[in-house]
Formats: sequence, structure tokens, C-alpha cells
Amino acid sequence: MKGYYNNSTKYFFQYGANSNTYNLDASITLITVNGTLVSTETSAVTTTTNTDGSTNYKNRCIITPGTGKKTCSYLITTQIRTNWSWTLNTWTYA
Repeated sequence: MKGYYNNSTKYFFQYGANSNTYNLDASITLITVNGTLVSTETSAVTTTTNTDGSTNYKNRCIITPGTGKKTCSYLITTQIRTNWSWTLNTWTYA
């Protein structure tokens, strides 16, 4: 997973495979305070508000290089911070 920012309030995150070798199924969680998920190329993002005021945006990212899908991307606006985590569900050779 890589994270980039284009100014102090917009963060771009991308999770992907390094090559066309693997099919990956991962759960991606982005955690932000006072943030909004602006866009994603994936669907079914689950939003959960935590007791500390932060918000979790969770998505299942399935990457299948054999069909051209190599990354999952997310754009978040926030004024404080964005943390992330991921869990690998499964992987197989493509």
C-alpha cells in the first residue's frame, strides 16, 4: 500500500500487486478524523464511526492481473490525519 498527498488535506492511497503473477484478495481499512472518502475505483465501501470520533472506511480489494485489475485506489480529504491497515484474505498465482 502506498500513500501520497497532493496538499495538506488530500490523501491518495493505492494498494496493488507488483507484477502480473498473483491474484490478491485483501481487506483495506482507512482511518481518518474529520475526513471524507471522496472517490474510489472500487465499490462497497463500509463506513463505521468510532467512539473517538474517527471514521473507518473498509473495502474488500480484489486484484486480478489476468483481467487487467492491478490496483485499488482511494482519495480522502482530511484536516488531521489518515492511517491505514490491510489484511490479506487470500492469494493465488495468476
